[in-house]
Amino acid sequence: MKYNKPYTVLIRKGKFEYIGICLELNVSARGKTITEVERNLRNAIRDYLAYVRSEKIKPQAISSEEIIEFLRDTFPERKGKRELFKPIRLQEVPLYV
Repeated sequence: MKYNKPYTVLIRKGKFEYIGICLELNVSARGKTITEVERNLRNAIRDYLAYVRSEKIKPQAISSEEIIEFLRDTFPERKGKRELFKPIRLQEVPLYV
C-alpha cells in the first residue's frame, strides 16, 4: 500500500496512557508510549479508510466540541499543593496512511 496522505493528529497524556486522535477522520487510539499510539493510530486510520471505501461513505472531521473535550481530559501535573496542567506539546509528525 502506498502511503502518501498526511493526517493531523493530536496526542495527549492521560492518567495511565497516551491518547491520540486524527482530526480529519475523528479516529482515535491509545498506547503506553507515543510510539505505540502512533502505530495504533496508523492502523486505526488504515482500517477506517478501508471501511469508508467499502461502504462508500464520507468521513467526518472531529467537531470543535470534541476537540475541547479531548484536550480537557489532559492529566494535570502536581507541583506542591497546586495542580498545573502540562502544556500540550504540538509536534508536526507526518502520519502517512
